Amino acid sequence: LLKKLRYEGFFDSRRMEREVWPALKDSLLKAGAGAYQQLTGDTVRGRKFRENFFLLQRDKGGSSADTANRQMAALLKIKKKANFVTMQRLDRVIEAGRKRPSVLVAVDDFAGTGDQATELRDDIVSALTEIDPAWPERTLLAIGVGLAMVPEAVDALTADGVIGAYGMAVSPSLRALGPDSDSLAEELTERGQDLLETFGRQLYGKAPLGFGGQSLLVSFGDNCPNNTLPVFW
Repeated sequence: LLKKLRYEGFFDSRRMEREVWPALKDSLLKAGAGAYQQLTGDTVRGRKFRENFFLLQRDKGGSSADTANRQMAALLKIKKKANFVTMQRLDRVIEAGRKRPSVLVAVDDFAGTGDQATELRDDIVSALTEIDPAWPERTLLAIGVGLAMVPEAVDALTADGVIGAYGMAVSPSLRALGPDSDSLAEELTERGQDLLETFGRQLYGKAPLGFGGQSLLVSFGDNCPNNTLPVFW
């Protein structure tokens, strides 16, 4: 299992930069954000930015959120200082939308069951609605996920004024257990599950096989999703 995680399920920063973040950028633009883009440039330096795109900076522990924001800011051509906003300053996005249609991008590196992405969407929608109930008329909220274990859960984020997109779908084979997993030989599956559940209960009783029981074999360079087997946390 560790060998499979290392050689197939390990997404270090270089792999994310090479495969995942560019794919997410394309998905966001194709899902609807591209219709809003307004590229304006610095005629002296020859650089162009999507002036009406904003990137949400969240208070999230760990360095992965900062890394994701840096990558997406560069790929989507979003000005880092001018167009980074916090939840407390979403009024800037609303105000910009009154002058010309605007896009608020919120990015996360991973979605397992989709519950956290849904919670994020609902929190942002609630905050925007509190500022201006008519915000969907001039503003698009784009929720972007780098890796999606359940792509349908990301697609289901789409609502009035909201789109959901992901960069790459995680292969079902990157699960230690399950009908589409090839991680354990068939004759070892039952014994393997017993061992993983036994060790998992000692490490994290609430989710011995990882959250959602997904028994995932995925890790990043600086952390791993909580859907990954606790024995690899």
